[in-house]
Amino acid sequence: MGYSVQAAFVLMGNRIVNIAVVTISLCIAFYFTEVVLAITGHDEDITQKRWRAAERLGLAFDTRTKHEVVLSMRSMGVDAWPALSPGKEFIYSDGVQSDDKGRLFPLSGISGKRTINCNESGEYSFYESDEHGFNNPRGLYDGGRIDIALVGDSFTVGACVAPGQDIASYLRRAGLQTISLAAGGNGPLSELATLKEYGSVLRPRVVLWMYDEKMT
Repeated sequence: MGYSVQAAFVLMGNRIVNIAVVTISLCIAFYFTEVVLAITGHDEDITQKRWRAAERLGLAFDTRTKHEVVLSMRSMGVDAWPALSPGKEFIYSDGVQSDDKGRLFPLSGISGKRTINCNESGEYSFYESDEHGFNNPRGLYDGGRIDIALVGDSFTVGACVAPGQDIASYLRRAGLQTISLAAGGNGPLSELATLKEYGSVLRPRVVLWMYDEKMT
């Protein structure tokens, strides 16, 4: 009996070792494949993939970079700026240094500007930012009733969709006074900070926390 138990443990140990070796080998193979694709250029940028797909279908696709779009709009007299992702762009620097209030952590984009977002359908999406840099019509902070406040990331902002096609706009058209406090790249901590900063003042009846596990 004792020998049987000992043999069982030996077999189990060998099986665990074999599984570990196979797992490590697969991980190495996957990483090696990623490196090869990156070096050889086969890991094509997603924008280029969309452009090539549109070309095959005979559809128009704006191949300009966001920077080029911003410069083009400015040349036409539009005060355009690229959309910011505070949760990504300022987290490692712990915000920005101000002259009189120490370090500040921005929670939104630039206020009152034509904000250029992204391009997934062939045309760059944009929105006119409100008084605090979010994707809302102006005037929602004037003390009126707020039915719903949205907190989330780029999905909640309405990235890559036309103006008026974001979640908050649909809720407003349904008769609900809705304000979006979302920003691209937000994770749970950035969203909590935004809710504490603005929610305590706006006091919405309902808060919809839009969670995307890919951003955590």
